[in-house]
Amino acid sequence: MGSTGALGLVLAVVGGFLVWVVTTSFLGYGLGFVVGAGAGSFIWKHFSDKDKNELAAILNPPDQVFAAPLPVVWGSILDAFHNSYVETGATGRAMWQVVGEDDTRGIIHAKIAFHQMLGAGASAASHPRSIDAQVILTGEENGTRVKCIYSIFSPMGAGLVRDAIVKVQSAMQESIQANKEIEGC
Repeated sequence: MGSTGALGLVLAVVGGFLVWVVTTSFLGYGLGFVVGAGAGSFIWKHFSDKDKNELAAILNPPDQVFAAPLPVVWGSILDAFHNSYVETGATGRAMWQVVGEDDTRGIIHAKIAFHQMLGAGASAASHPRSIDAQVILTGEENGTRVKCIYSIFSPMGAGLVRDAIVKVQSAMQESIQANKEIEGC
């Protein structure tokens, strides 16, 4: 659950309670509770759907076209994966690993796996997380098209996973810009 989902949970409880309090004077306690619970569930559904849509947008970002030749973009993306990491708090720093390169088809496959501690005190537990990234590069007349596809394994929420994907996407763009300027493209 991302920050939008957490906000939705809080607003659902507060909103449902407020609707229950207001409607009990008109409908009585029993029916007022049902109306309040219904209002809370609608609020939760709205924010839950919004959270799922935000995660889907992060996992499947739109294609980008960079005004740089394919070899420059290829090397920049490899640099971004080699230099990006996640501070997990539980297992320290987890680094992206490039697990496959197919330069004939223009595909880079990278992976990161780590454990994250969730909870506090006696209820703290380590939960596994992993992200697979597939980057497809296509040379075009005026540059290189980059398509990223991410898949995740993240039970118990995806907060740190979202951050890792956003961080590596940003690192890719910065690396491409820096290498493009060095190459004079």
